[in-house]
Amino acid sequence: MHQPNEISVESLFSLQALQIGDQAFQKKLILMYMDCFEEFKTHYRHALINRNVKLVQELLHKMRPAFQIIQVDLLNNLIDQGVQLVKDPASDTETLTQIIERVENLSSRIISDLSDAIQKLR
Repeated sequence: MHQPNEISVESLFSLQALQIGDQAFQKKLILMYMDCFEEFKTHYRHALINRNVKLVQELLHKMRPAFQIIQVDLLNNLIDQGVQLVKDPASDTETLTQIIERVENLSSRIISDLSDAIQKLR
């Protein structure tokens, strides 16, 4: 099991038995995840700053499978904290901004790790 702050890009390759060594498919899969995380970062910031609970829930619905496959527990925890802050009208903007920045930084690290994984396939 992964530590809460550990990112497991290798878990993407647990699907290898289904891929039968198809590196082209692996690259497409990794690129798809990279795009999803880029899009997520942009929309998550917007949703939290505007305290748009519906948009946050839609983003989470879309991203949870990726979070589970990559096993990023810390990201899940941060996002859940952000959701709670959005739902609490008394929450302060500074705390919300800190959560957003941590989520963006972790998402960027995931994207970087995914990019490194593509390089390893070449």
